[in-house]
Amino acid sequence: MSEKLDLLDGVEIEEITIEGQTVSFPMRFYDQTCISANFPAPTSKLKEILPSKNLNPVEVMPGTGIVSFMAFEHKKADNITPYNEFGTFIPVVYQKDGEAQAYPGLYSLSMPVNTEIARYGGVRIYGYPKIVTEVNFIDMGDMLGCNVWHDGKDIITLKVKKLETQKQSSEIFHITLKDETLIRTQVRFQGLIGASRDPDGATYELGNHELSRMIRSTDVGEKPLEYSYMPKLKSLLYKPGQFLEK
Repeated sequence: MSEKLDLLDGVEIEEITIEGQTVSFPMRFYDQTCISANFPAPTSKLKEILPSKNLNPVEVMPGTGIVSFMAFEHKKADNITPYNEFGTFIPVVYQKDGEAQAYPGLYSLSMPVNTEIARYGGVRIYGYPKIVTEVNFIDMGDMLGCNVWHDGKDIITLKVKKLETQKQSSEIFHITLKDETLIRTQVRFQGLIGASRDPDGATYELGNHELSRMIRSTDVGEKPLEYSYMPKLKSLLYKPGQFLEK
């Protein structure tokens, strides 16, 4: 896709009935801010938490995989009020034993959101592991942070240094678990993106919530492998695409 083309121009909208409700795909997000950071974690620990032996953690070196944090402020989107979310992912490759075909993606480990409608749609359609919490962005001048808490307990706070950006496009695939089936869904982004491997450019702090304990169980490291600052994005969230055997 040419960088000169707007991601949302000419998108064909398909209406599908899911569980008695008509939903338009792809879902269009017109204005977003995102911060993200990848941290190292032992592959053995990540395998323990993944729901399928067919999901293999992506390794940056033998024995070391990745835990990825992504915080989104969705300011304008199709048919849904603005909301914030914080995703914790494990980059994986889905591959069955003895088969050559492999499918990369980000396995969704947890995804707190701050509105019920965002939780409901994400769970019912995709199987995203969403719960309703407080998710607030914090502008600290040269840094942007996101704090998540629930029932008076901190879950996680992520902070990244702001970076110079340039217009870029990217594509990822989310992998979720719904009704004992793995679902792989395409997401496309376009906007102002800056990335860095500065080991002091991103920090996180875990709280005492059960989601914090789950993340902590991966033995995730403290220094980032890479982080991104994305102050202005547009994106497309497609309908559930591939249904993979668990």
